[in-house]
Amino acid sequence: MKRLIGFTFLEIVIAILIVSLLAIIAIPSFIERKKLTNQDMAAQVLLKDTQFLEKWKSIYGTYSKKIDGAGGCPEFPLRYAPESAGTPLYYISSGDSLCSKDRFTIKVRPICGTIQEAVGMICIDQDGNVLKSSNNQCFANNGGKPSIKDCINSNVIPSPVPNKIDDSNNNGEVNPNLY
Repeated sequence: MKRLIGFTFLEIVIAILIVSLLAIIAIPSFIERKKLTNQDMAAQVLLKDTQFLEKWKSIYGTYSKKIDGAGGCPEFPLRYAPESAGTPLYYISSGDSLCSKDRFTIKVRPICGTIQEAVGMICIDQDGNVLKSSNNQCFANNGGKPSIKDCINSNVIPSPVPNKIDDSNNNGEVNPNLY
């Protein structure tokens, strides 16, 4: 009698079970890795805005819009992260950030409805200290865990436009006089 070539039902069920277990383990890990990568990309954009503020201070003697240290932060040249084309996941607002004569803290808030909404804010100060997954307090009091209310609603922010850097006359450096 000839034996049929192929897989038995039991072999197929076992193969599906093994693939399912691997997926159950791998998918959450992949999603968490994607969130951390997005955070790192937003932190890189923050560092560019920090360089902008350092250049601003070297020209005007203050991190704020006004010479006396009042008036808040100047408009940042990079307002969305990630910087590349695609859906913005974070919004960098000069209104959320704190700037004075000698100190600043830039806050980046995740946009609600994105994969990053429950991850929390990212903050950076004038010394280069980066705080990821923080609540709304940043460096003042980071005792709380981030929550979805720390995200910014997409209808509150301006529609995504390319980050503005005018490098036509200054060899790729941000010109603080433009903002």
